Amino acid sequence: MGIIGEHSKQSTLGNVATVLYEVLENAGVNADKVFEQVGLRAGRVNNLDSRLTFAELEALLIASIKATNDETLGLHFGELVHPTTFHALGIALLSSSNIRSFCNRLERYYTFITSNETINLVEDNGGLQLQLIPKLNVERSVVYPYLVQGSFSTYVQWLRSMYRRDYAPERVCFTFDRPPKNTHAFRTHFGIECEFNSPIDMLYINQKDLAVPLPAANAELARMHDEVVVKFLAKMNERDIRRRVHAQIIQLLPSGNCDKPTIARSLNMSVRTLHNRLTQENTSYQDILVQTRHELAEQYMEQKNLSVSEIAYTLGFSDCSNFSRAFQRWTGCSPTRYRELLTLRD
Repeated sequence: MGIIGEHSKQSTLGNVATVLYEVLENAGVNADKVFEQVGLRAGRVNNLDSRLTFAELEALLIASIKATNDETLGLHFGELVHPTTFHALGIALLSSSNIRSFCNRLERYYTFITSNETINLVEDNGGLQLQLIPKLNVERSVVYPYLVQGSFSTYVQWLRSMYRRDYAPERVCFTFDRPPKNTHAFRTHFGIECEFNSPIDMLYINQKDLAVPLPAANAELARMHDEVVVKFLAKMNERDIRRRVHAQIIQLLPSGNCDKPTIARSLNMSVRTLHNRLTQENTSYQDILVQTRHELAEQYMEQKNLSVSEIAYTLGFSDCSNFSRAFQRWTGCSPTRYRELLTLRD
């Protein structure tokens, strides 16, 4: 059982099961027995290529809930997740420059962790909503409340390790009913009164917390691991042509040889086929190129050891003036001014 679940289907990173194994052991439950009940072995899910289909994850969670009789099972999950649980993405997340960057990275690469739900970010004057949007079959499952508990517990625990040990989000909202026994466990865990029977599952992060520089911020390390994640996602779903083009652009940009025919050849297809497949996804090579350059430009600008000219050529621009004009369109300010604002923020 080398790979659990096909990558092209709804799936979750196999390491989630290894954390659940530890949760069970800490609860005094024979984890091996629980895994055997659903036809899984813990040792076979602890690598990057192992994925759990939703049916497998659902069966494992149902068996775990029955074994522990714990309605707060998901809260314990976040306490045990380590950055390496999510491989390169975990390192990239913890290397983010601030909480806004952390949330943006989580939203962008969430399918690396799971495709059972998506992250949606909604910002207003007061702060940022980090919304969890489940697929229909997941939302209807009896295990969904435990998945939300685990997700939100993980994010808050990570923010505490990155930002402040006593950090609590402004609001924590759950769509499921108020637990009949252990409501106090939610209050203790998140540091605030949680809201239940909410229209949406959401963490609300105060505006003042979003841009505070994080002590472990490392732009170069974050970018390096982002690239690993991008390549893996492109490989994970060969049908996702947008991600495959994105990954190839990142790889080829520094060479200066990153035009449409080169990208098409690298994907073993004709320029016409590439064009048609991107059109079917309502995008184009040029749209992905601009988006990728914009994304990388902001990451490179955080690396103070890189000059503006180095960034320009790394992104495939022929000169600094072309890069400066593009950067002005993307961000509303020049590269020099952007760096000044970063310094003030620090």
